[in-house]
Amino acid sequence: MKVQLDHVGIAVQSLEAALAFYRDALGLQVEVSEEVTSQRVRAHFISVGTSTLELLEATANDSAIAKYIARRGPGLHHLTLRVDDLDLALETLKSKGVRMIDMAPRPGAEAARVAFIHPAAAHGVLVELKEDAEGAAKTGWSGQERSARIGIIGGSGLYDMAELSDREERTLTTPFGEPSGPYTLATLRGQRVAFLARHGRGHRLLPSDLNFRANIFGFKLLGVEAIISASAVGSLREEVKPLDLMFPDQFIDRTYARRGTFFGDGLVAHVGFAQPLCGSLRQAASQTADRLGVRAHPAGTYVCMEGPQFSTLAESHLYRSWGADIIGMTNLQEAKLAREAEICYATLALVTDYDCWHPDHDSVSVEMIIRNLTQNAATAQQVIAAIVEGYAQRAECHCGSALANAILTQPDAIPDAVRRRLAPLIEKYIS
Repeated sequence: MKVQLDHVGIAVQSLEAALAFYRDALGLQVEVSEEVTSQRVRAHFISVGTSTLELLEATANDSAIAKYIARRGPGLHHLTLRVDDLDLALETLKSKGVRMIDMAPRPGAEAARVAFIHPAAAHGVLVELKEDAEGAAKTGWSGQERSARIGIIGGSGLYDMAELSDREERTLTTPFGEPSGPYTLATLRGQRVAFLARHGRGHRLLPSDLNFRANIFGFKLLGVEAIISASAVGSLREEVKPLDLMFPDQFIDRTYARRGTFFGDGLVAHVGFAQPLCGSLRQAASQTADRLGVRAHPAGTYVCMEGPQFSTLAESHLYRSWGADIIGMTNLQEAKLAREAEICYATLALVTDYDCWHPDHDSVSVEMIIRNLTQNAATAQQVIAAIVEGYAQRAECHCGSALANAILTQPDAIPDAVRRRLAPLIEKYIS
């Protein structure tokens, strides 16, 4: 059994006061922040060499951390040891008569499998065992056992889903900053899903201001293996009418002010992107729309423009001459990052109106677009719920191994900070 120190958990009265010492005085960097509402705790993970400090602040007076501080005061709460095979570790400890709190693995922070050893067996210290990514893969640890298997990104007009039940909000801070808002973890037709409003609550974020890396990395931390992304688009084809759906299979990139990769800073990787969307997930989504009787197009080319202004007339005609079918401002970076995160990704494009090439474009009003957005959102909820209901297992595709031959940097040349930051993506390939 291979054992390494993963992190030290420290219970604190105030994260702000603790960060004044660990971050500001010592100069340590906060790598990930996470709030788990079900456990009533907020955590900051701070890198220290090859290990990590986890600062834990209670968010309710009846939480485990609050009770711990009331009983023993702030200070060392637990040690976390990383093991390569948690099931084997538990069997070994049980055979040696070690007293356990958990007799079987359970979900932990950062979508990991964990189990706790009783302090009485560890000389007064609470010890957490955490399975690394490679061990989790060997034991078949799936997203459903974590926080969610399926991610849903709601675009313009789709800021929530009425069918979501058993809701829990999860606020994450990733190594790449803040996502668009909290993730809603919920049950949708028997499946655990994570929903994120792309533009934030109240539609506060421009397409160019979206933190695409944080949004997708957050889904990875939650254990998501497939993302269905809904997005409002304009049509470049007469036959692609307002209120139609399209499941595009190709992109043309017309953006210029966005970061569309997790890599760099000493780690080089190049993923294949000839087929930028998951073919299996896209096909399943298109078939679901057909079954529901929704007018949908099974394939097409999506032009992703920078915005926030819409196209000029010359640009609109140019994109039509290229053979493009729809135009939007958001989905390309999501698709690139999902591929790097080895997450299946499909776009549900919702046509609101014709782009400016169309002779009737000038008659389009804001009221008409809002009306179409509202109707599209209702259709999107129906289609997404049916897709989720029919999702039995990860699609037969190559998305889940996209990094297998993509990393060029030698493991011993990868900077420690980058290795820690990207561990959820790369650990199984470089450990």
